[in-house]
Amino acid sequence: MHPLHQQIQKLKSFAGSPGEFWIELLGNLRQLAEAENATMMRAPDVAAGRDWQPLSRENGGIGPFSEAWRLLADRASEHGMAHKERRLAVSLDADGKPAAVALFTLPEQADAEATGLMLCAYSDLPEMFLRNKSVDSGERKAARFATVLDLGLTLQAGEKFGQSAMQLCNELASRFEANRVSLGWLRGRAIKIAAISHTEKIEKRTEIVSELEAAMEEAIDQDDEIVFPPGQKSSQIDHHHRLFANKHLSENLVSVPLRDRDRKRRVGVLTLERKGRPFREDEVEVLRLASDFLGPILSESEVQSRWFGSRWAAGFRRSAARLLGFENTWWKLAGVSFAALIIFLFLFRIEHKVKATFVLRSTATAQIPAPFDGFISDVHVQVGERVSEGEKLVSLDVSDLLLQEAETRAEEQRYLGEARSAEAAERPSLMQIADYQSEQSRARRDIVKHRMEQAAVTAPFDGIIVEGDLRERIAAPVQRGELLLRLVKIEGLYAAIKVEEKDIVYLNDGATCQMAFTSLPEVRFDGKLEPLDPVPESTDTGTVFRLRAGFSEEGETWWRPGMSGVCKINAGKRSLMWILTHRTIDFLRMFFWI
Repeated sequence: MHPLHQQIQKLKSFAGSPGEFWIELLGNLRQLAEAENATMMRAPDVAAGRDWQPLSRENGGIGPFSEAWRLLADRASEHGMAHKERRLAVSLDADGKPAAVALFTLPEQADAEATGLMLCAYSDLPEMFLRNKSVDSGERKAARFATVLDLGLTLQAGEKFGQSAMQLCNELASRFEANRVSLGWLRGRAIKIAAISHTEKIEKRTEIVSELEAAMEEAIDQDDEIVFPPGQKSSQIDHHHRLFANKHLSENLVSVPLRDRDRKRRVGVLTLERKGRPFREDEVEVLRLASDFLGPILSESEVQSRWFGSRWAAGFRRSAARLLGFENTWWKLAGVSFAALIIFLFLFRIEHKVKATFVLRSTATAQIPAPFDGFISDVHVQVGERVSEGEKLVSLDVSDLLLQEAETRAEEQRYLGEARSAEAAERPSLMQIADYQSEQSRARRDIVKHRMEQAAVTAPFDGIIVEGDLRERIAAPVQRGELLLRLVKIEGLYAAIKVEEKDIVYLNDGATCQMAFTSLPEVRFDGKLEPLDPVPESTDTGTVFRLRAGFSEEGETWWRPGMSGVCKINAGKRSLMWILTHRTIDFLRMFFWI
């Protein structure tokens, strides 16, 4: 019997994990076959969508799993063994079907068929190992589940996350005889200590807390539990665990990641410290089960302890994670939202409105001057008052005119008397002169009468007084042509619009618009541009164009010429992206001349 036979048979009752079993089995089989290198490949599972996967390698392995090796492994899984030249494949069974295939590269002088038949004698070792493992672990599993359930009941008793975390740390410290148990919670991208056993207040800026958080991040980055001191065949990175243990005299450490209810997103880490005996495999298994069971409970408790806005964000993130995945959900959601926003901005079209200022103007304005030199005797209206056509506005003093009228009448009678005397004396030339002088006096009297008629200044049309407060000028002198009042017509008001030069190209004749007065911005009035050629006007800020717009409905009673506001003119439908960027694009084109 080969000297390795007894050692290989002992693997039936191997006490380690399945991963360690495959490593031990492949190492012994390679030595038995005296192969140069070897690789253990897990058999594919069509139902689960799993292809060939490596379980362990010896002496570097067989290299790339090429098509030739794949064909050899497929034949071995069907017939138990297959070989070609120096390549050998042997099937290892469990539960009545191939569980793995061991691939070997044999020396040049080896007999591949004889070696394969020898190795086939051990093809049932995985099934025996699993059978012994299941029988031996039944009671231990029951005890583990009981421990996990007790820990779950401990968490259910706590109302708040901080209280639950503290109770969990204290319970774990008691059950595992740990010197200290710490719970770290993922805040953003960094781990922060949430609770330490038998510690009410945590000084978060202390050195030990920052070093413990670094060790926890080491576990959550690798997404696996880290046990220190590590086993002989452990390949995990435990740099921060080693530094923490050496500096704080913690001989044994174990860190176990916690996941939420979907078991895809890491939420925290449990770290246990113990002096004396190291953590056994069964204890690590209990912690692993506890992390899977307690992680969702702690995660839900932490969410419920937040303020309502944070709870809403967490719920929204979970919903989005089901569609986008649990890794970098917010970044993925931001990217999808940004892409949707860009598409929306390019495709959604709205009415482009050109903004301009306007002033209310009247179609008729009357500048009412003083008809002659005189004095104001009475004022019948004031600024802002509506007047009707023919209504008396201002009266001038006519006392001097009455005197002038009496004087001209007396002169006329005197000249008529002289004419009659000249006629009686038969002096025709003097009579003609007297007649001319009497007509001149009559003409002056007519002028005086005309001025007396003009002394009562009346309104030429219906309108409103917008200028000329004369109540303080009663009995004051005025000169002919001096402005007394300004009267504007209320009917037919229009908006005089000033449009900037950069916007005039977007407007067409007859474009509709909406106007809002500065004094009443919440009310909009519809209007329409009149088909007039725009008139440019240079100002300090640039060139503007003057347009006119009429109103669709009758004007309000409170409208007054000179009132101003803002006008939005419809200039056709455009995409939101064009509306938001066309000013910037035009500036860049002018600046870079493109």
